[in-house]
Amino acid sequence: MHVTNIDPTLGDWKGIRSTLVSAFGEHVGVKAAWVYVNPVDSTVSAVIRVGSKEEAQIAVSQLHRKKLGNKRIFISFDQGKYRFF
Repeated sequence: MHVTNIDPTLGDWKGIRSTLVSAFGEHVGVKAAWVYVNPVDSTVSAVIRVGSKEEAQIAVSQLHRKKLGNKRIFISFDQGKYRFF
């Protein structure tokens, strides 16, 4: 899943990753998490991998538009070649 609109004041990439893993981990099992800065507009985004499509749906239903820091995160599915649910 792609997570966007992440508040950059949550810390460095490790702090942001930890916050996201904790938030997602309350609802689903997190297999992997990557945080990156978009080079075009300098926004912070992440890719979160969970175990199944069902877990991804649970994560979206529980966390989409949830406020983390000063912003509400947005979650979208990525079912492309890397299959990050």
